[in-house]
Amino acid sequence: MTGSLLANSISYAIERKRILDELDETRRQQLEMKDRFLSHVSHELRSPLAAIHQFVTILLDGLAGEISSEQQRNLEIILRNVNQLKAMIDDLLDVTRAETGRLTLQPKCISLKDPILESYGTLRARAAQKGIFLSTNVPNDLPAVYADPARVYQILTNLIDNGIKFTPEKGTITVEARVFDEDPNLVCVTVSDTGYGISPEEKEKIFEYLYQGKDPLEASRKGLGLGLFICREFVSRHGGQIWVQSQLGRGSTF
Repeated sequence: MTGSLLANSISYAIERKRILDELDETRRQQLEMKDRFLSHVSHELRSPLAAIHQFVTILLDGLAGEISSEQQRNLEIILRNVNQLKAMIDDLLDVTRAETGRLTLQPKCISLKDPILESYGTLRARAAQKGIFLSTNVPNDLPAVYADPARVYQILTNLIDNGIKFTPEKGTITVEARVFDEDPNLVCVTVSDTGYGISPEEKEKIFEYLYQGKDPLEASRKGLGLGLFICREFVSRHGGQIWVQSQLGRGSTF
């Protein structure tokens, strides 16, 4: 009887492992298929998007002739939407690569001041258009870090862009960097805004896949809900941590 039970247990364990292995293989194949599909679609979409971007900028620069103020406003709307669509495609690809283990980092010794100032320069005009003051505070003696500058830039632009979305006119967004108080071997970067803030319930969810927060201005909810999920992936792959401190009506600090 004992021998029979033992044999049945071993047989059950072997069969269970076989089923789990098959499920893992099926999931791996599905993710690879998804990655190939998105890579193909993104390639097909990038070419017409690049053409639209090129010709819209030609028109905006006046290279094809003078345009009216109304035409300029309409072209600027087109350009913003083209850039938004490109960002969505990039986010989808990054998420798929993270799922399939193909998300790569190229870390090196860098000064965080460079990606901070680069992201500031990219989004300063957009913040100003909404009447938001964007500033940076990075000490000159900030230690160098070992990180991928392109991915750090992507993290910062995601966080600043979120701040712009959820901060009302005449608000402020500040990007700061300092040696981490709790561990001198780490550098802490904060992106703070004076926006609507985040409820305690939402703070537990905002870094989840496809989650979108509730915003008093529904028009500000643009995107796929992937930005903070991607930020968390990039930060964790650098061996770091990301979190948020926030109160409703008093802004947020990431």
